[in-house]
Amino acid sequence: MRKILLLLFSILIFALSACQESDEAEVKKEVSETEVKDFIMEYKMITHNVPVPEEAYEVNVLEKVKPYLNDDWYERNEKDKRVMFPRTYVSVSGLGMTLNDVTIDRLEDNPDGEGYAIAYTLNLTIGEEVVEKKGDMKIIKGEPNGFVITYDWEKEIIRNGVRFK
Repeated sequence: MRKILLLLFSILIFALSACQESDEAEVKKEVSETEVKDFIMEYKMITHNVPVPEEAYEVNVLEKVKPYLNDDWYERNEKDKRVMFPRTYVSVSGLGMTLNDVTIDRLEDNPDGEGYAIAYTLNLTIGEEVVEKKGDMKIIKGEPNGFVITYDWEKEIIRNGVRFK
């Protein structure tokens, strides 16, 4: 009897762990690269579409992107004006900027915790030149836009002798 109970218990544990793996696989399938790309594109259009230097210092950019950011990332942007970097570049360089596309280079579960880690490339037109700007982002599921940014960093590039962080 004891052997039968041990065998049944082993089968039960095996079955439960198989169900858990299946649930984890479904969670990973919940997010698609297209959903993430659309979210990043929507967010970066607000921050990176600055067609003329006169529009560079629209004062409410931080408020426009607030729904895309978690509270910690919003506070950090409030302090260091990170969301204003593209506008500062446009103002200093005198060149307009347009976001053409976003490429998702890597999308994986966030190794630091919940959500997803993304490596992306922005395809921008700066003045007349098309340039690529790489970045990394961490997001979690959230409302009202489907995701919330917990971290966003872009590699610095230099165009026309002006640094663009």
